[in-house]
Amino acid sequence: LFPQKEVLDLGSGSGRNAIFLAQQGFKITCVDVSSSAIENLMDQARELKVEGNITTLVKNLADFNFDKKYGVIICYTTLHFLSDQNARKLMDNIKNNTIAGGINIIADFAGEGPLKRDTGFWLENNELKDLYAGWEVLLYQEEMSETKAKDESGKPFMQNLAKIVAQKTV
Repeated sequence: LFPQKEVLDLGSGSGRNAIFLAQQGFKITCVDVSSSAIENLMDQARELKVEGNITTLVKNLADFNFDKKYGVIICYTTLHFLSDQNARKLMDNIKNNTIAGGINIIADFAGEGPLKRDTGFWLENNELKDLYAGWEVLLYQEEMSETKAKDESGKPFMQNLAKIVAQKTV
């Protein structure tokens, strides 16, 4: 479904999506605020001999400026780290900087649950689908998902996760 081999991964972390796509021959630009996560990503990329397919940028997504449009933009469990205003601005920029026929893959926490925060960006149930009105929604799911955060006994929290794969139609 990807219309071109160029992908932008916002909040890439240590690169679980980027490494997979690089192994498939895609060219990925990875942006993350954590220099150690980017270093880990590149260590893994070198080990797998796909470092030539990956470009990295250590940057806070609240300050990220698009310099071109992409065929695929991924932002997976990252938006909740931003303020509501910055996350909504980033979402608008993601959609505006996707080429016609391009794909967005977005996921983040939604609704009530143990991780619900009163500050920052937090989706309401079904809000992510509403944000993509006018796009062709290829996949939409909301389901309970295990988080990296753990309770005092070390058991991961379960939190509602909204996921969308949408294609820009205009």
